[in-house]
Amino acid sequence: MGRPTISWRSAMSLNFHEAVQQLQQTCLMFPAFEAAYQRMEANLRLFRRTGVAQNLLVLGESGTGKTTLARWFARRYPKQQLLERDVLPVLYVSVPAAATIAGTVEAILTQLGDIEPERGTISVKTARAARLAKACAVEMLVFDEAQHIHDRGRAQSLPGVNYPELPASTILSGADGC
Repeated sequence: MGRPTISWRSAMSLNFHEAVQQLQQTCLMFPAFEAAYQRMEANLRLFRRTGVAQNLLVLGESGTGKTTLARWFARRYPKQQLLERDVLPVLYVSVPAAATIAGTVEAILTQLGDIEPERGTISVKTARAARLAKACAVEMLVFDEAQHIHDRGRAQSLPGVNYPELPASTILSGADGC
């Protein structure tokens, strides 16, 4: 998977600052983390091969590595700045605390580089997010802290999940009970 490794002997030769920096760039894959990572990879591969978008729900207690997994996965597929457009294969969105659907769409728009993410109604913002995501060739949406999403009892769905204008796999990562 290309994750950094370092031997004990090499680690002992580093000064404290270098050692901390090396540790921050290293990811230890415990079995549940590895299984979730592999499932995310499989969903992305399936989408790339067939265009079929599979969704995934990653649940766990606080501190179990959900955010690390989501960020690490997104970093493996960084934005590519091409002459004609930016390509962002995996879009990572951290859902703000107590987010509404509108707030979540604004977070998506912000990550896509929209200069006025708060402009428009929910449907206008959602359509704009879908347009921008398609233009950036987004293949997977990763929503971290998904337990923060709520719609205050209205029958609205999370943008990106079952949204036909944006065929992309969606990963929802959050605390148990979201």
